Amino acid sequence: MLLDRLSAVRILAMLQQLKADPTLLRKLLTHGYRDTIADRIDVNKWIRMQNAGHDVWRLKVTDLEQNGQKFRVIYTFANNRKSVHILAIKPRFEINYDDPSDALASRIVLARSSLR
Repeated sequence: MLLDRLSAVRILAMLQQLKADPTLLRKLLTHGYRDTIADRIDVNKWIRMQNAGHDVWRLKVTDLEQNGQKFRVIYTFANNRKSVHILAIKPRFEINYDDPSDALASRIVLARSSLR
């Protein structure tokens, strides 16, 4: 599944909103944060990655979810959690959160390690 233009625009708008709003950006560090009305985001740690020592998170843009577009923004932090790095934007069905040998998970670990 490719990211369609409307979904891409909505995700880009959300990322720009996060960049412009430090309060909202801090919410990306809150495991279980969910606001479907105002912020339209759902935040969770990627638990298996966290347990393996990788500070990797996932973000859902909930208004896309309501329209059947189930994409995830996979990200990490750098500079003492002052900056966010987007590691992937993928359809939910292409992400295997539990398999450590998954190709996407391996690429994310490699990309994250290059940020140090």
